[in-house]
Amino acid sequence: MSAYTKIKTKLNDQESLVYSIKAMGYDPAIYEVACKLAGFSGHKNPHANIVIPRAQLQAKSAAYCDIGFQKQANGFELLVNDVDEHKMPGFLEDLNLNYNVGLAMKKAQLAGIKVTARKDSVIKGKKHVQLVFA
Repeated sequence: MSAYTKIKTKLNDQESLVYSIKAMGYDPAIYEVACKLAGFSGHKNPHANIVIPRAQLQAKSAAYCDIGFQKQANGFELLVNDVDEHKMPGFLEDLNLNYNVGLAMKKAQLAGIKVTARKDSVIKGKKHVQLVFA
């Protein structure tokens, strides 16, 4: 029987989290009051404040259920169905990479520094991002 797994993250900046999700090619739904995730019918599905709808996930993977991010006192918890968790290799790594890029861009903007380019590369099988500042 499938169930949602809660994964603790260090993602605590909503703006950078949304940037990360969008950089991965998804258009998340954002709710001030958490909404119920769409999963398998008859199962107890959790509520989340940021949702990647399953229709978007199915376009890129064989995922069956929504993925959500639930606001906690110290950041966001990732909610993913345990059946889908294994169908999306690299999801969490890509999420963290793009989150850190979004956070760096936000801090640069607050300091009055302009980001002029983003260069993505793969070195020895690992994804890297280089930001160019003006």
